[in-house]
Amino acid sequence: MVTPLLDLFDLRVREIPTGSEIVAAEPFELVTPAPQWSYAVWAVPARALPDGEEPARVVIAISLFVRSGRIGVGWTLHQSDDFLVERYIDEGSDGAVVLRVPAKAFPGRLMFRNVSAAGPSRFVLRDLQARLETGAPRYPVSVEHRDMASEAATFSAGSGVFDDNLATTINAARLGFLARLDLPLSGKRVLDAGCGVGHHTPFYLARSCKVVGIDGRPENIATMKELYPEVEGVVGDLQSLDVERLGTFDIVHCLGLLYHLDSPIAALRRLASLCSDLLILETMICDAKQPVMVLADEPASVNQALAGIGCRPSPSFVAMALDRIGFPHIYGTTDPPKHPDFQFEWRDTLETVRDGHNLRCMFVASRRPIHSAHLVELIAAD
Repeated sequence: MVTPLLDLFDLRVREIPTGSEIVAAEPFELVTPAPQWSYAVWAVPARALPDGEEPARVVIAISLFVRSGRIGVGWTLHQSDDFLVERYIDEGSDGAVVLRVPAKAFPGRLMFRNVSAAGPSRFVLRDLQARLETGAPRYPVSVEHRDMASEAATFSAGSGVFDDNLATTINAARLGFLARLDLPLSGKRVLDAGCGVGHHTPFYLARSCKVVGIDGRPENIATMKELYPEVEGVVGDLQSLDVERLGTFDIVHCLGLLYHLDSPIAALRRLASLCSDLLILETMICDAKQPVMVLADEPASVNQALAGIGCRPSPSFVAMALDRIGFPHIYGTTDPPKHPDFQFEWRDTLETVRDGHNLRCMFVASRRPIHSAHLVELIAAD
């Protein structure tokens, strides 16, 4: 049951961190600090939840307009930076964002932060409304409707997302780690799976490799051909593409693709069928011991999921999948890439994001044993 509106929030009860600039008080308008993921403002409930029947959730509707950049709106526990729930709102978006927060997460903080990697964001916060949902739902579902067809048709994003600071630093960490492995890569035929605009291909071109890039978006392949005309480009969704026509590859390079797929095992099977030696894999993960996968909503951007549904598999999920599709050797890292996304403590919490960083892991699947101080075998041989 949903109760009437609660007077839980007062927009005057808020905290403004250093670097935020208030443009107007009514309606409240703010320019965020410049660094990506920096907090812009947060509000705390002006009063406690009402007595009576214990609520299951508090539904918070936030009315805002993003003038520029990108804003994250979410909920954390009191004096915690770990988001229980968060929604991203892009430039030009005007409407309501709805958060469903478990009642046990009160007291807590309604957080607004800058998600843009291109500098400060600016937004207008018009109103906050809250309602209680009481009683246990028949199914524990809190999924909001998305019209993916219209969203994909109206979303505007250029290839610059492949060149922002976040993408550049992660790519440097990925390729720096790959170089440290000192694998025999020279002169190989390489498939860059989920190549985007091809920024990983120079790593292989410098080693006299013949590279084929494949991506689900034709605009990405077109940009790649402009930047790296010597690389063959293929447009296709690896979850459903007939890959036999591509032939076989010594190396399948799959960094930054798996977590943008809704059917990751289907894609891995296709990649395995093409791979005669090494599959080099990087993915966002969920922090879990069991072989599980968390689905993720992703915006209709040129560097996100084709159909808006991505995944965050656990390391056990990835290792089991690679083993069952036929790779005899599956390796993790002993010293992860030098980027905060890869350096974290395992807690078995199902988290996919912590302290403002996505959680990521590198894997190498091989047809033969690899002897490297940087790799550890994840599945014991019989």
